[in-house]
Amino acid sequence: MLSLRLLELINGHREANGLAPLVPSEALSTAAERHSDDMATYNFFSHNSEASSHYPTGSAYYDRTTLEGYPADAHTSENIAWFNTPEETFETWLQSEVHNGYMLDPDFTSIGVGQVGSYWTVDFGSVSAP
Repeated sequence: MLSLRLLELINGHREANGLAPLVPSEALSTAAERHSDDMATYNFFSHNSEASSHYPTGSAYYDRTTLEGYPADAHTSENIAWFNTPEETFETWLQSEVHNGYMLDPDFTSIGVGQVGSYWTVDFGSVSAP
């Protein structure tokens, strides 16, 4: 599964930098998968939902994660990409100070990975559940 491979790459990167691995969250995973689905279905590439089968138009990542049951007061962030493989996605994020910073943020403990076609979404969170 491609999304599992991306999770492995991110957690390997964290471990190589002395950080604990991220634990998959059902709420973050659903938000990430649905955002990737919306980007693929409605042909957009943005952190905000320009059109959606799942969320109100204009929803940001923190809106989507909260709507899926992730705590509203949690520290969250999101990486998105438009590549064919998990390796391309990960390598591009490594080269970006902001995206790499999210992957290595020590406050994050949970993750959700979504992939539909070439659209990738990763939602990070600071709460281990839900």
